[in-house]
Amino acid sequence: MSLVICSNQVEDQSGNSQAQSPFSWSNHLDTPFTIPPNSEVAVQSCKINKDGSISASPSNRWYMYVGSLLGGTDTDYDLVSSAPFLTDLDLSSIGDFTTDEMAQRIQDGLNRGMACPDMWGQGKVVANRGTDGLDFSGFEFQTNCSTSASLLNPLLNTGFTIDNYIRRLHDIPESFGLVHKGAKANREFTAFGKGEGQYKKGTMNVGILKDLPIALNHGEFIVDITNASSSSYGVGLTRSCDLDEHPEVYNQYGNKLPEGQKGFLYADFYISINQDTERGAGQQRKLRVFHGVGKDRDWDNPGYVRQGQSTLSMEEIEYWTTGSTSFFSDLTAPYNMSLNASDVKKIKFIVKNENVLVYVGTGDPARWELLIGSELDTIIPKELQFKPITESTRALYPLLYVRDSEDSTGVKKWLKVDQLSAYDTKVNGRTFEYGVNDWYSSNMRNGKLILVRDADTRPFLNYSTTATTTPPTYIKLGINGSDVLDNATAMIVKPSAQYRYTGKPVPMASSLFGFPNVVEVVFNVNNALGLGVVSTTTPALKTSTSLFVRLNNFNIGSYNAGKSNKSSILYTIPRFASGTNESVGGLFFESPERVYLTLNNPNEITAQSFNIDIVNADETMARDLMGKSVVVLHFRKAR
Repeated sequence: MSLVICSNQVEDQSGNSQAQSPFSWSNHLDTPFTIPPNSEVAVQSCKINKDGSISASPSNRWYMYVGSLLGGTDTDYDLVSSAPFLTDLDLSSIGDFTTDEMAQRIQDGLNRGMACPDMWGQGKVVANRGTDGLDFSGFEFQTNCSTSASLLNPLLNTGFTIDNYIRRLHDIPESFGLVHKGAKANREFTAFGKGEGQYKKGTMNVGILKDLPIALNHGEFIVDITNASSSSYGVGLTRSCDLDEHPEVYNQYGNKLPEGQKGFLYADFYISINQDTERGAGQQRKLRVFHGVGKDRDWDNPGYVRQGQSTLSMEEIEYWTTGSTSFFSDLTAPYNMSLNASDVKKIKFIVKNENVLVYVGTGDPARWELLIGSELDTIIPKELQFKPITESTRALYPLLYVRDSEDSTGVKKWLKVDQLSAYDTKVNGRTFEYGVNDWYSSNMRNGKLILVRDADTRPFLNYSTTATTTPPTYIKLGINGSDVLDNATAMIVKPSAQYRYTGKPVPMASSLFGFPNVVEVVFNVNNALGLGVVSTTTPALKTSTSLFVRLNNFNIGSYNAGKSNKSSILYTIPRFASGTNESVGGLFFESPERVYLTLNNPNEITAQSFNIDIVNADETMARDLMGKSVVVLHFRKAR
């Protein structure tokens, strides 16, 4: 009779622990062990550490939220620029998951809901355990935001070209549109050609560089306009528009764009150099500034209530007027680019969280002068600066427009992209896809136009100067002292009585995440992962599985009828209680009546190794085990 103690964690002579999997391991004897003929074996005892499982369903949903939080008892998110993004665990039916599997599913859902490019793919969720790696107590959540120091400037990197990222905005023939002037590495774009009929002189030669959204943390987009003079052209930043040639919230017939651009061009932020009248004789080209806002329509009704019908249009900012901080504020009309007395050669967009500024480069080398915007929103009227970036426009892409490929004398015309500061769109295996992952595109693809209209027409986005009611003031979020976006991050995991943020009782993840009776979970606590939040209670664990000990390298005569196969299962571990913590953690079992199985050895066996698995009923590995497992075997002569 002999006892053999088998464990996945053993100590070597130096005292160092050597660990194998808690559900599958092999032990080796330096001195062989002799088993006499006609022997049998049983499990004397078994010790395991079981993680338990968490039950989840498709109804376990929550919102991710980035931006200004509602204060106190406020329930109206018309006061903020952000909107919640609904996400889930990507389940089609109810299922049970280990704590690590659940942490991964929550992490994936969290990152799907982080529609801000600067935070894309950087969320982490782990199962929180004790110092010994056991005793699950909940989850640790984290989101990160890239800093300006970590910006990628792909257009400055050797070998980077803008190739397949040009999109024709209108349903025009393939022979028209914005194209490369020459070598793609030069990043120079022009109209395809003069064209014929309605496409004469490439009227619709506009495209979006859709590979990389501009960084919100000091992101820069610089275009050299030197070689586009005497043509009409424009540069801007716009939301993704794959679903149509322009956003459905855009009123293409009510905007103030120059003639020739109204019917096909939209940009949330846009600089136009164009004749007052398209191709009008003797007309000079003026530098004009536009953004997509609501103005002088629904806002004029003092009793106006948004009903999902309000639209945006391209409205002009008169940067040359009194009160502007523009370099050209002393003018009485838009700057004349045909004369170009200040020698404007470049246009630069800078994005600082919700604040978009534009500079013009004058002279050679360029000296940057402010065209539109302000570092401090309060020092100039809002109608003299760009609208704030809101949830609809966190993912902004460069836009280029060139009307003509050449002038009347045959001189070629083009725009050159000097720089685009952006983050890598592929982070931790997740790719931020144009027209898919941002809040605007996701809602449009899912038929949620009313949510988009609501976000784009909040009262502080009223740029009317004649409205009866006074639009509220909004202070744009900027960059904080840690050089990251000055935003709060939160999860909405339970509906409140007022349905703050969500407007309806959708979230059902509070108990699953370990925040019972909590509505808003704010990422503002330093934990092991960084700035985030930690579960306040342990989510309910359960286990209803039966486990079995399998001895692989002996001729044991057992059968698994459920698998219709011969087996090497030696022992069934008693079934655990269901739905209680008594079924998880450190568990010890010793049967008062051991069941011996014959080794079927008519001759003596020299044993030197013992290969043990702990498996489920279908003989898959019991991967919800942790830490140290111990199985004590008892060998004896058959009786």
